[in-house]
Amino acid sequence: IAVRSGVPVETGPLAGIDPQEIADPRPLAERLRAAIEEAGLTARLGPKVSVVVDGGGQLTMDAVGADVRLEAVRADAGIHWSVSVAGDGRTAKLLSTVDADAARDIAVTALLMVAEKGREAHTRDLSDRQLNSLASWHSVAPLSVLPDISPSGGEIGS
Repeated sequence: IAVRSGVPVETGPLAGIDPQEIADPRPLAERLRAAIEEAGLTARLGPKVSVVVDGGGQLTMDAVGADVRLEAVRADAGIHWSVSVAGDGRTAKLLSTVDADAARDIAVTALLMVAEKGREAHTRDLSDRQLNSLASWHSVAPLSVLPDISPSGGEIGS
């Protein structure tokens, strides 16, 4: 059994093998662990700070409290991740629903904000301003307000 060190980034016991899973959470959890390590957060966060990455399915991680929760959700364009802080599946505050890369970035940014407050801090200690900043994160560029034009369509003079 491999023993992990660092900030706990937990997935469910059936992660990657549950046929009812919305998404396999393991790749995102691994990228998140690497980003946390790369940001130097392991030594700066307290021992009880944790992250849950839940792919959905038969055994969700809803009962597990965490500082940051990433939960797979189905979206029109595929799979997105709901990012919540400070609680379990019922009590955590939803910040945003974004793609996997943005979810990772929001999670790391939230943990950086916690680290700035000291080793005893958790996401529940973040200010409303900090939470609003995290919630306003967008993973997809807004659609252009300009009409589609092309030289071959005659909209642009030669």
